[in-house]
Amino acid sequence: MALGQCVRACPAASRHHRTGPGRGSGPRVHWCPAGPAVFLPLHAAGRHGEPGPQAVIDRAESVYIARLRALATARPGEPAADEVTTPPLIVSMPATPGQKPLPGAREEAEHLMRAFPGAAHLTGAAATVEAVLVGMTAHSWFHFSAHGATDEHTPVDGGIELADGRLTIRDLLERRLPGARFAFLSACSTHHGSAAIPDETVTTAAALCIAGCGYVVATLWPVADEHAVDFAARMYGELVTTGNGTPALHPEDTPQAIREVCCAVRNAYPQHPERWVPFASASSL
Repeated sequence: MALGQCVRACPAASRHHRTGPGRGSGPRVHWCPAGPAVFLPLHAAGRHGEPGPQAVIDRAESVYIARLRALATARPGEPAADEVTTPPLIVSMPATPGQKPLPGAREEAEHLMRAFPGAAHLTGAAATVEAVLVGMTAHSWFHFSAHGATDEHTPVDGGIELADGRLTIRDLLERRLPGARFAFLSACSTHHGSAAIPDETVTTAAALCIAGCGYVVATLWPVADEHAVDFAARMYGELVTTGNGTPALHPEDTPQAIREVCCAVRNAYPQHPERWVPFASASSL
């Protein structure tokens, strides 16, 4: 099957509520890939070298959706509440049994806790599957810094590695998070599908969207620890404001922010696409 037959790209109206110097919104494209296209970074397609970049990120904001029917129920004319001032749930695993250490996980958590002093932080032995699930129901946004895992035999058993085991895609699909606005999954392959069922979007990011989370930032494949730290810091620099001394997250700006960060990292490291290409935004619409 040709790539053009596998991909369903649907333009939708952009919704932006915050504009600052140098910020410019573009048209928004919702990608609902099927078949082999689910493994491709569609948001990064195009030419990125001289005489000038002519790629998707230069022309549009990209959002991945798990189900095409989500567009039928979306109401782009009704702006969602722009900012979230409640503190996040932070889950960081600098050390995980049987896994490579992630010193950047601690750095990411500390960065967010400085911005949001009231944040709940689960780390180390306290970051159990049950504690994280309970915390997610009590917060409107989350940041995970941990190892991600995929399961090619039973895709719903993939997920995020925690202190006492794995927070699985199955666990998330069984939850309802109607108040969730945003999640940042600073973990490997959290938006990577399974070759066993390429026409089904069975990923950690998609599971969060199906559970009700508005926007999710995730990765298409493994990323280096230091690259994840850099990308997360840049993203929060775009998404968080501190007007009147109160920090606020702007989830609705996620597609615009990830496009701008991808462009900035690409321009800063033109020979290292691995620093930005894996990062993508997903939405429940």
